[in-house]
Amino acid sequence: LNKEGYNNIDGADASAKFIAHCEGTGWYRDLGCFYFGANVFPDKFKNKFDCVTASGVLMPNHFPPAALDDIHVCLKVGGYMVTAMRSYLYIDGDSHGYKDKLNELVREGKFKIVSKGDFTRGSKGGIELFAEQPSIFVVMQKLV
Repeated sequence: LNKEGYNNIDGADASAKFIAHCEGTGWYRDLGCFYFGANVFPDKFKNKFDCVTASGVLMPNHFPPAALDDIHVCLKVGGYMVTAMRSYLYIDGDSHGYKDKLNELVREGKFKIVSKGDFTRGSKGGIELFAEQPSIFVVMQKLV
């Protein structure tokens, strides 16, 4: 993104080591180290962003559905959330709750779905976690 002229990029992660690495790249304007979905969202990120991306994090034992509430909080009204996940996690009533949480946010009038689609992610060979598999992307816009 930085190479394409996007120079106002902030980042957040739960790993202090990852944040320290990112600080050394010069690509980020601001960085935060915290857990999304843990009710400890920093004030400096509230209502701040035009777009938030979360790809590869919506997976079991990594990013809880409550983290989607934090994404809502950090977006400006009219801002966009762009996310992707494996299709097996985007099923009504799935125990991980990602689709149910996204649908809840839509029902509450907080987001509207702008675009949604299927694609294949991963690569051939290697470990199962990163193997080619059906996936879905969702783009949502913050309404309130």
